[in-house]
Amino acid sequence: MRINTQKSFPYPVIRETHDDYMDEEFFLWSTNESNRKPKFELSEDSSIAKFELNYSLSSTAIKRQIANGNAVYLSVFSCKETFFHKVFESSSESNNFVEINLDEISGKIELESYVYIKNDLTIESKNINKEYFSDTFSERKFDYHEGNIIAQAQVFKFNCVPDIFNFSSSLFRLVQDDDLKDGEWHVDTDQDKIIIKAAKNIIKIEQNLTNQKDGESVLANSIYFSAVMHAVILYLDEPELVNVYHWAKVFEQRMAIKNVRDDEDAYKIASILMDWPLSELHHLSGEST
Repeated sequence: MRINTQKSFPYPVIRETHDDYMDEEFFLWSTNESNRKPKFELSEDSSIAKFELNYSLSSTAIKRQIANGNAVYLSVFSCKETFFHKVFESSSESNNFVEINLDEISGKIELESYVYIKNDLTIESKNINKEYFSDTFSERKFDYHEGNIIAQAQVFKFNCVPDIFNFSSSLFRLVQDDDLKDGEWHVDTDQDKIIIKAAKNIIKIEQNLTNQKDGESVLANSIYFSAVMHAVILYLDEPELVNVYHWAKVFEQRMAIKNVRDDEDAYKIASILMDWPLSELHHLSGEST
């Protein structure tokens, strides 16, 4: 079933965009965030998208029907690009977990959640908007039938792209630019990948460091850190870049996974996204972990 936030129902539905029920709400929340959104993360090998669904429903009358088995929490995951469709059903408010293989989806996945009626029932609530009744003094009760939805939450969209921050991966490319003088380099973010154009001598330094024990850590703390911080600033200034470039989608996803606040300084965000790269240089200090 596809939810249309502008759709008119012949019966009252709890939803943010309408006042069918007065002073009632239904939303999803995360155990590790203060805002109202599900927890989303990728597995360590970036092969599985993991979701934690916690439902918050204020209506005691409807929650009683869920407990009795006459209604359920229901979430629908869908991906337009691959025609993927997955329905998750639960009678539990919290600790609901859903896993989706990334090879089944591509790009953006959409999550719709609502309370679904399984058996015909009657809901009586003083919070049902009086406009649904011809008589102001009539009982505030309404009949629902199997297949109806009685509560609708905000729709969420997630960019399910690999969590790639390995600098030998396809997210970053270091290329030689013969027009640049020794020591010069330039970051190009107008493509799906972050392209670092560098002078010939920098390319040689990169090649030499790659073959050394701590070479990659040195690179991560120099040219790549600067490139990531530059990209972070662009992303924070223009969040709509996630709809244009692959690298921005990866940044958005990694910031969400690591619970990074967008009001942090760019250098700190870059450090978090890169897993605090300075700590990788412990060998150079003579210390061991």
